[in-house]
Amino acid sequence: MANLPQPLKIIDWKLMAQNFDKTIYDLNAKGEYWPMIWMDSTRKNFDQPVMGIYTAVGDVRQGKNNKGMFHEALANMGAVMGASLIGIDKSKQNGINYAAMLKNYFNRDTKWNIMMNNTAPEVALLGGGYGRDWWYDVYPNVLFYAIYEQYPNEKDFDWIAKSIAEKFYLADSILKGDYNYSYFDYAAMKPMKNQICAQQDAAAGHAWVLYAAYKKFGDKRYLKGAISAMTALESNKINPTYELLMPFGAYLAARMNVEQGT
Repeated sequence: MANLPQPLKIIDWKLMAQNFDKTIYDLNAKGEYWPMIWMDSTRKNFDQPVMGIYTAVGDVRQGKNNKGMFHEALANMGAVMGASLIGIDKSKQNGINYAAMLKNYFNRDTKWNIMMNNTAPEVALLGGGYGRDWWYDVYPNVLFYAIYEQYPNEKDFDWIAKSIAEKFYLADSILKGDYNYSYFDYAAMKPMKNQICAQQDAAAGHAWVLYAAYKKFGDKRYLKGAISAMTALESNKINPTYELLMPFGAYLAARMNVEQGT
C-alpha cells in the first residue's frame, strides 16, 4: 500500500462529532423518524425526566412507545461523552442538563445501585441485556466514570461513583477470582448463570472502575479490588473476549504495570 494513497480524504472527526451533536440533539427536527431524541417523563430512580436517544433509526420499541422508557445508557452516555470530549458542555446546552439526566440509569429503585443499560426492569426484555447479560451491566459504569471525570461537580455524581465502586469491590470479593458467570446480581450480591455464555472479561470492567475509583478517592481497597480483578482476568486459560471490555483490561494492565508495578 502506498504511504499516501490516492484519492485520499482525511475525515475531520471533530467536525463530524460536532455535526452529530447538533443534528441529533434537535428536539424540533422534522421528517420521518425525527427527532432522534425524546423526553422520558417516568422519573425512574430520580425525580427528573431523562432524554432518550434512538438506538437505531425508527426503532419501534423506542420514542413514545413503551411509555418512552426504552432507551439505552450505552447510546445516551456515549453521545454525551463524545460531545464532552470535543468541548461541548452537555450540562448546560440550550437550557438542558443532559449530563445530570444520566443519573436516571443509576438503578437504586431495584437496589442494584449501579449504572445499568435501562432505567427500570419494565422494559428490560425488549432488548439489551439489562440484569442478565453481564457486560450490559458493567459497561455503563465504565462510561459513567469517564463522564464523571468530565463533570466532577455535577450534583450526586460523587456518591453515585462511590456506590458503584463499593458494589464492584464487594462483588469481586465474593467472586474470589472466579468470573465464570453470565452476570452478577448486584442487589442480592450473588453470581448468576443463565443461557448466556460466561463472561470472564467482566473482570476487566470491574478492574477499570475500581482503579478509576482508587485514583479519584484514594481508597486502597479499590486498588486491591482492581488488582484482584485483573489477576482473575489474567488467570483465564482461554481467550475470554466477549463484546467490548477486554481492550479496557489491556490498557489498564499496561497502566497499572507502570503506576503500581504489578
